[in-house]
Amino acid sequence: LKNSAGDFIRGGDLYFLDGISGGSGFILPGETIAAHACFTCEEALLTEEWASVNFGTSLVDATDRWDYFTEVEASGVNVSFDGDSPIFDVSGTVKNNSGLALQRISIRIFVFDQEGNLVGAAESSAWDVGAGATVSFNGYGIGQAPDGPTTIEVTALGVNY
Repeated sequence: LKNSAGDFIRGGDLYFLDGISGGSGFILPGETIAAHACFTCEEALLTEEWASVNFGTSLVDATDRWDYFTEVEASGVNVSFDGDSPIFDVSGTVKNNSGLALQRISIRIFVFDQEGNLVGAAESSAWDVGAGATVSFNGYGIGQAPDGPTTIEVTALGVNY
């Protein structure tokens, strides 16, 4: 974070809701995932106003780090906001269409308002999913309940570590 003069105020790491890397950010080509940072979590409140945010990246090719599988699909996904809470619930099922048991399937959910603006993001996981199996998942996301209807975008990725 920088103030209006461009001076550094505070830094923080982004936490990626990829469900695979433990927050470090595992992204396939053409894929979108959500990330968030808290500049006051476990730190004192900011004493001056911030005016801008600069992002720096460090990219590493993780192609051979894990065995990942795209032969998974989520269905029946439900998103449930509770008033003004910034936390919302997600649930649904996910199917392992691969021929192998998967240690984890990560389900990533984006929520958009009726104008198409992003209003929330969630990640949930299903663990130890056998080949051909369908299992339920439950999780939560971060966002704000919009006025009016929402649409969702759901992706899933399987992994064996």
